[in-house]
Amino acid sequence: MKISSVMTLILLVFPSMVAAQNSQPRPTNKQEWLEVVKTQMMANLVVPDIPGIGGNFTVKVEITVERDGTISGSKVLETSGVEAIDKTALRMVARTSPVSPLTADMGDDALTVALPVNMTLIAPPEVAHDPETGLTFSISHPMKLAGKLDDPGTETVKYRIISTDEKELPTAPRSPLCDIGFKKNAPNDPMDGWSQERLNDESILNGTVKSYKTAIERSGKDIDDIQIIDMHGAKGIEAVLVPTSGPDYRNVRLYGAFADTPTGRITISCPTMRTAMPHARQVFRRFAESAYISSDDAHADGEKKVQTLEESLRQSGAPKDSGSGQDAQTSANFLPEFKANGTTIHVLSLYKELPDGTPVIAMAFCGVGATEGRFALGVDFGQGMVWKRPEKVRVAFGAYERSQMMQVMREYLGFEGNEAKTAIAQLVRSGGQLTFSGPRSMSVSFDLDRAVTEMAKLRQYCKL
Repeated sequence: MKISSVMTLILLVFPSMVAAQNSQPRPTNKQEWLEVVKTQMMANLVVPDIPGIGGNFTVKVEITVERDGTISGSKVLETSGVEAIDKTALRMVARTSPVSPLTADMGDDALTVALPVNMTLIAPPEVAHDPETGLTFSISHPMKLAGKLDDPGTETVKYRIISTDEKELPTAPRSPLCDIGFKKNAPNDPMDGWSQERLNDESILNGTVKSYKTAIERSGKDIDDIQIIDMHGAKGIEAVLVPTSGPDYRNVRLYGAFADTPTGRITISCPTMRTAMPHARQVFRRFAESAYISSDDAHADGEKKVQTLEESLRQSGAPKDSGSGQDAQTSANFLPEFKANGTTIHVLSLYKELPDGTPVIAMAFCGVGATEGRFALGVDFGQGMVWKRPEKVRVAFGAYERSQMMQVMREYLGFEGNEAKTAIAQLVRSGGQLTFSGPRSMSVSFDLDRAVTEMAKLRQYCKL
């Protein structure tokens, strides 16, 4: 006689992971056996990195377990819809065999067990870049880029975002999830060419908020809440609006955000249902905070050699090693209030040369003044950062290790925001080697033990 039982494994998955299998006490009854086998299965789950895949998935696997714990058969009963996830579940079962032997109360025959394996995959952010205007932004599940609109209206360019999960992130009736646009300044615009620091000035921002409130009142909408947010270094205005007309308008809320940049205004509009707004606002804010206007040379043609921040730092006194090779020593330098591309930053630079003499540099910095609170960590592999799309780079130091999708940020490959702040906070307390392993077999390590004094300064100046 075969006994059927159900065991559910709930896994929250970020990057690929392997959990070490702990020794378990021998179970004495069926319930204990199920718990032990669940732990054994989870310890043998190795989830692959599936580009572009995110969301909640369930695959139901049937396994046959012999009296001695040997798994003699397995098959997919109900597919997750993603072949790689189905195969992952079957590989988990194969790695786990044999499991604990069946207990006395489970009968004499083999046991058939149905395993619904629930997985939540977090897909890497999708980064979009408009070559005409430099508008760049990131979206994550359940947001998906639908494409560029042929008619941007009053904007110079506009992109549409849709939801792939209406339960998690519902759209308002007859509306897309979000539109993001950019409108270039007119040649005679008095603010055209202003520095971001000047645009972020409190007096300028207060005037913009006042004008915005007046425009909203004239449109007939009500303002539920309004805040100032950081949109990638630009001070932006975020608001939740209450419509007074339109389909089911009493149950609809409109998220809006915009920021003025030296070349124009970024605008985001995301209508959703009133009950969904508390959660949706967090998603929309991350979306807004990712938006910025990249410089032309950050996305230049691959044959164009751009000026690198490494060159600027060397001109400002960053020490240079003599000689080259794998054993070339790391030089460290801390530059407080360093002027870079119109922005003032506190920057730690780590410099060395590759075996062929190519200079490479790692950078960790925080903003000063108008950009205070901005953090970034990156590396210039010495190739003149001309890649047109984000690249996966492995960053490792001390106990910190992750594969990070990095994008070209003016003259180097890096990442910003809270992720960078967290990494830098750990970096200034670390030692040993800081390693970047990038695309095209690029890899470089820097000796943090030679930068203790400089890291202490960065920690002090950046209040880490």
